[in-house]
Amino acid sequence: MIEKVEKIDTSAPIEENDSVKIQYEERLLNQLLRNKLVIVLNKIVKLKNISFDEDENKKANKILSDYIKILTNLKYKTKYVKNLLIDITNSNPNHGQVEKAISILYYGTWGKCYINSFLRFHQYEQCGNFKDQSLQYYTHEVFNAYRKMANTIFVNLPPPETEEQSISDSYNSSITSMNARNNPLLSYQRMDMRPSINETSRCLTRPVLLCDSASETCSERRKPNLKMKYFINRHGGCFNGDACILLANYQKKRVRDLKKGDLLNNNAAVKCVIEQTLNEKRKPYMCDINGVLLTPYHPIAIDNNWYFPNDLVNPKEVSVNSWFNVILQDDNNQKYEIEFDNGIKAITLGHNRDDNNILKHPYFGSELVLKDLKERDPIGYSNGYIHIKELDFNKLEYDENQFCMNYYKTQDIKYEYTTLKSLNDLNDKIDIPVY
Repeated sequence: MIEKVEKIDTSAPIEENDSVKIQYEERLLNQLLRNKLVIVLNKIVKLKNISFDEDENKKANKILSDYIKILTNLKYKTKYVKNLLIDITNSNPNHGQVEKAISILYYGTWGKCYINSFLRFHQYEQCGNFKDQSLQYYTHEVFNAYRKMANTIFVNLPPPETEEQSISDSYNSSITSMNARNNPLLSYQRMDMRPSINETSRCLTRPVLLCDSASETCSERRKPNLKMKYFINRHGGCFNGDACILLANYQKKRVRDLKKGDLLNNNAAVKCVIEQTLNEKRKPYMCDINGVLLTPYHPIAIDNNWYFPNDLVNPKEVSVNSWFNVILQDDNNQKYEIEFDNGIKAITLGHNRDDNNILKHPYFGSELVLKDLKERDPIGYSNGYIHIKELDFNKLEYDENQFCMNYYKTQDIKYEYTTLKSLNDLNDKIDIPVY
């Protein structure tokens, strides 16, 4: 029956919008392709010795490639089809898992388990995780309600409590831990000793508040105001100032050098540049996408597909003093994108786009962020440059879906920061949401 897929009339445009009723042709096409996928994956898992027999592995890849051809040759690709292609064959490290899973390198380790899981979820039309794009097709109101309930439960859990520890104790503990690693016998005898500073700073279940015994006591210092919502859904982002933007005159200009009125290659005009100074004692975590540094959750487009940078590469500590974002005047195209010289596009503030869940944001993608920036620095907003030197992350507010809703809002900041090094290290690992 799958041979008749191409005979289905899919020429009529169907908007990929959740608010539009899905046409029966699209629903039928999706079901035919789902059924074929189940058959394909069943054939693959029944093959023996895929992980070390090259002939068997070639058979598995041939079965999968034939199915991929069916998807790629479709004249009209539904959203479900596009997501299947992302899950099955995609060069990005966090996508294309099906193709990677049946390789000789991975099938014997995690690949077989993944294929069986992916097969079962499609067979029973269940959304088994939040990562595989095609599985999101099976979400429904009850599922979304459970997800929100789980999210609410998590963010209301009590945050990890700090453990008071003096610098001398921490030093001795660190030395003991280091010696233990070099001496297995010592490690066995003293395995009840407290962990080293480095080990503790990575353990978010029991963070350590490091105090200098020669100074005021820990009880006199303010304990960190940790919140569980800091650990999840870090939507938003910025980019580094040395990244080069393409202009309308075929020239390039660094982000930090952009001025109000500069015309970009898509004919959008720069309205305002926002620079935020970073804490000198803390290196930010950013993703290097072909030479452009972006915060993990700043939406970017590659070949017209939108991603979070964190989905493509792992963020790493970088040495930058500030990061930037831009407000554009783009009345004609209404895309509000900038394009870097490496071909990657990034969304800008106040874009009002809801094409997909990556772009959609009730604050950074709405007029609210523009309103807060105007109120924060009306003169700077008018002149086209706002420099934010201070921001208290403890005053950030979130909606029920954990979207930050006041990032640029004017704050009455009263600093009570401790100089405790391990506390700074701990907060570094939290990766607080920015945009």
